[in-house]
Amino acid sequence: MSQTTTTVKRLRQAGMSQAAIAREVGVSQPTIAKWEAGKAPKAADAAIRLQLLGQGVGAPAAEATAVEAGVSHA
Repeated sequence: MSQTTTTVKRLRQAGMSQAAIAREVGVSQPTIAKWEAGKAPKAADAAIRLQLLGQGVGAPAAEATAVEAGVSHA
């Protein structure tokens, strides 16, 4: 199971709806449904790993996301 699918499933088990997850992530609810069903693109898993890697060195989640998107906070 992909990291994206695992994360969506954990959020759902914690009581979040697909629509709520979609709003927070900035994607559509059908996209979350696909991810939950195991149809997540490899780029989504890479983004999660990048965010976790950034947090491992003290980078805030927003900074790790910006790095993944190629945006500089400087």
